[in-house]
Amino acid sequence: MPKLASLKTCTGCMACVDSCKFDSLKLSYSINGFIIPKVDSNKCVECGKCEIVCPILNKETSKNELSNAKAYGAWSINDKIREKSTSGGIFGQIAFDFITKNKGYVIGASLIQNSVKHIVISHVPDIQKLQGSKYLQSETNGIYLKTLELLQKGEHVLFSGTPCQIQGLYSYIRNRNNYENLFTIEVVCHGVPSTSLYKYNIEKNNVDKVISFRDKVDGWHKGSAAMTYILRGGKKIRLKPKNHDFFLNSFGRDLSLRLSCYNCTFSTLPRVSDITLADYWGIKDWENEWEKGVSLVIVNNEKGRQLLNNPNIVKHPTEWDKCLPKNPRIYNCKNLHSLLSYSNRLNFILKTFPYSVNYFLLSARISNKNLIWLPYKILVKIIGAIVKFYNRRTLNKMLTKLKS
Repeated sequence: MPKLASLKTCTGCMACVDSCKFDSLKLSYSINGFIIPKVDSNKCVECGKCEIVCPILNKETSKNELSNAKAYGAWSINDKIREKSTSGGIFGQIAFDFITKNKGYVIGASLIQNSVKHIVISHVPDIQKLQGSKYLQSETNGIYLKTLELLQKGEHVLFSGTPCQIQGLYSYIRNRNNYENLFTIEVVCHGVPSTSLYKYNIEKNNVDKVISFRDKVDGWHKGSAAMTYILRGGKKIRLKPKNHDFFLNSFGRDLSLRLSCYNCTFSTLPRVSDITLADYWGIKDWENEWEKGVSLVIVNNEKGRQLLNNPNIVKHPTEWDKCLPKNPRIYNCKNLHSLLSYSNRLNFILKTFPYSVNYFLLSARISNKNLIWLPYKILVKIIGAIVKFYNRRTLNKMLTKLKS
């Protein structure tokens, strides 16, 4: 039997699954709702290929040179693309030009029947399927194999995903430098929540279909996190965290993330991909653009510069001390909410306690008038203060490193 990454360190990238030629590895879910590989001992021939491609076991990262990283505030001049995007529409614009100019293939995460899966597209109308945030880990089984097949045919491929998925791809193809026709975009990842938590929320709130995780109904700058659902009776509703959406509040509190996300090898500078995309939180400039959304773009290498060298993208260089403070997952690989994480007990919690208890426990969205839960709220705030202190200390170290 292969010795794969542990439940604590496995990122769920699924490069190991695609590496198996004997169909002995399958994408599965742990008891607490996180993507893991499952081994069929009857089919496994112990060739070791899955161990070789695992980026965690081999600790081989394809990180870029820190000195090459350049940060920009940016947005697409195409309002239709920008409107459907999470922030400034940079991914959508790059994908549009990649398909129309290179006749290339774009790969990314799509929301399909309340699940998130990586798919391949090659037509402009399908770009919207890949746009927008999905606060759920994407199922990537099969996508690395498809990517490699396209690359070997000489096709241009733009692969997007979380940092661990980008590294999973690089580990799978073994040498990124062998494929000049491969371009990668990573989204800055908050960490991935449990699918069990997501499904629990759907069941308890009578949700038939999840439409989106974010939008710009109230404008990007005012905070665009909002779950839009169609309920089983056909009613469409939109819930922001302040409207007591259980999933968004729990996700934002960081107490139920994948265990590896609390100490992510890939959530720091230098980054893994050609381009890194995030919301430009904490922005002070270009106020006229806040309503429509502004992206933070980090160009990590020459391929990234090629992608951003686009007449349909407005870009302005920005300073690290301006763009990093509100984006800790760009520079800080550790999340100290792990001190109070329930990730390895979620199955027990969700099956044992009533919805009201789980809401308070996992979201910690508690009124000061609720004297029973108030001590717990204080504890969570103390943990939050520790997290902020650690983030500031890490940020100062990173800024010093970037200036040297």
